[in-house]
Amino acid sequence: MGTPSELPRAPTQPARPRRRSSSTLADVSTPTSPGDVIAGKYTIVETIGAGASGTVYRARRAGSRDSRDVVALKIMHADHAKSASEPENFAREAATLQSLQHPHIVRLLDYGHTEQGLPFLAFALLEGRTLDRRLRDEGSLDWGEVGWLALQVLK
Repeated sequence: MGTPSELPRAPTQPARPRRRSSSTLADVSTPTSPGDVIAGKYTIVETIGAGASGTVYRARRAGSRDSRDVVALKIMHADHAKSASEPENFAREAATLQSLQHPHIVRLLDYGHTEQGLPFLAFALLEGRTLDRRLRDEGSLDWGEVGWLALQVLK
């Protein structure tokens, strides 16, 4: 798998409920370090963040020094890849994102698997301050800002 046209199609079965895990982030993180090359395509630069099912890294296309070749690389946690449903959910996420072409939705660039068989998604990397950071830095939004954000989400 590689180009968006080769991404999997969404399965026709309804999604199964997600299983909740009591694991801590340290228990589920994928051991990936700066300089590691993923699938021969992406070199890890740094960790951006982590969630319940995966870790997101700033990565550069392997061999490139061009700042335009930086991506956000989401790699599924190893314990989730062992589940029968989680890799299916990840593939469904890839197929859904491929079908959503909109200026307000981050673009999916690639879908594949690491050398260890863990699914990954490569997205265009968006730089900037998160809403969470904005709220922590400046406090609550006024109604005008809330309205503007709501309109952006609804477009």
